[in-house]
Amino acid sequence: MASAVFSANIEGNSIDLNSFMNMRLAQIKFKPTKEVAEIEDLISAYQFAQTHSLTEKTMLQAHALLAKNLVEPFQQGAYRQTKSGVFSPRGLVYLAVEPEFVTQEMARFFVEINQLLTMSLSLSETFYFAALIHLRFVHIHPFIDGNGRTARLLEKWVMAHHLGDTAWQIPTEQYYKEHQRSRE
Repeated sequence: MASAVFSANIEGNSIDLNSFMNMRLAQIKFKPTKEVAEIEDLISAYQFAQTHSLTEKTMLQAHALLAKNLVEPFQQGAYRQTKSGVFSPRGLVYLAVEPEFVTQEMARFFVEINQLLTMSLSLSETFYFAALIHLRFVHIHPFIDGNGRTARLLEKWVMAHHLGDTAWQIPTEQYYKEHQRSRE
């Protein structure tokens, strides 16, 4: 749950971990909000990932779960068909792969992931390659929304494959949130 809360916080969700956990602990039904739904959707995606092997198909299914309140149903678990970029108040920061190449780039990406998943990695190699997967994924930017959330989930998924289930407890999302540069 903490991973989901911090991952949502990175994207601008204002519900802090303490508030979310107290809501859950008290079993109080707060007024449903988009922010609560985004966190609940991310929890579903993390739970799904913990019980499924990482493949392109399961990554798309995880995106469909975490994007329920981000994009229209036809865009959930589906690669984007439009141009996309990352913007700051100063303008375009990064222009993503052109939409006509997303499927091809993702196929290449999963060839690399499949090779990685068959390798025996040391602890430092696991962290290195998990971070590299995160970076490569956000550069492709295959979805209309939910790319950062999916990248953080993929990173954790790769770590869990190599390190076991305890990797799901590594607070990478919290670390990223606490060390996030200002969005200017």
